[in-house]
Amino acid sequence: MRAETGRCHPVRRGGSGTLMAPVTGAMREPCSPHELLYRTLRDQQYCDVLVDRMAGFPFRDEIVALADSVAPRRALADPIFEESPDQAPLLVRLPVGEIALIEQILAQALADADSPAVQTRPICAFVFSQLGLDRLAAHLTRSMNLRVEGQGNIYFRFFDPRVAHHLARILTPEQLAGIFPGVRHWAYVDPAGRLRIADHAAAPPGLFAPTLTAAQWQELARIEAFNLAVRLLRQAGHLLDDGTEQDIHHALRAAQAAGLASSADQATYAAWSVAHGDAFRSRPDLAASIGTAVDNGIPLADVLEQHIGRSL
Repeated sequence: MRAETGRCHPVRRGGSGTLMAPVTGAMREPCSPHELLYRTLRDQQYCDVLVDRMAGFPFRDEIVALADSVAPRRALADPIFEESPDQAPLLVRLPVGEIALIEQILAQALADADSPAVQTRPICAFVFSQLGLDRLAAHLTRSMNLRVEGQGNIYFRFFDPRVAHHLARILTPEQLAGIFPGVRHWAYVDPAGRLRIADHAAAPPGLFAPTLTAAQWQELARIEAFNLAVRLLRQAGHLLDDGTEQDIHHALRAAQAAGLASSADQATYAAWSVAHGDAFRSRPDLAASIGTAVDNGIPLADVLEQHIGRSL
């Protein structure tokens, strides 16, 4: 699985969004996320927009107004949504002729990722598959029921872009093929507000959903703390890049090793570590601050604010 189709270099410009510049061969002029998505859409002539209706349904009226023959829709009908089927994730197949609507949906996904105040991501992905919509929905529904060693079957929100972004780092290529069978490309907006297009061209349909090891599940469980740390950093005005992501992962492991068990405390430690570096990690009272939080059940953020005299 490649991280991006066309391997695009992110360019931050004035806070108004992120541009993408191809880096295969000679450097070219930056292209917008909209152009990057259109290039993939142009090849297939349609894409499937995956909406997490538990987080909202943007552009619902515009989509419902389209005839089913123009924009067919299929829910990922996992049993967990049996009592509330209108909350199940929804695939909407939009043809290239609806490019204006597709661009509006992408613009909303980019805006959601770019806003520290937005805590949900209803627009999950732009999926490119040659499978029929019924078959694709069935495959993706099955992937929500993940087996973990020692824990049985677990509801797996792999489609959430805040989760999907980490899968190539945690899972093997064979496991990824089992989660995305029949999917050629999976486009989503990453935590830094960049459009990513993951290439699954070698993943055949019909594979069984994979079984994850306990260690892999522990890494997946750490995603919650990662997302909290990202939110804290963005609220404090810090921009993210691939290097920042690696620093967050390293700091989260250090937080866990220091005895911090909750996602909130691990995220607080990671955000402070990334934002202030050695000045934070070398504080002589850091161990005592962590001990106070752990021993008394006080949020680490409150302890640090009291000991340091300011918030992040």
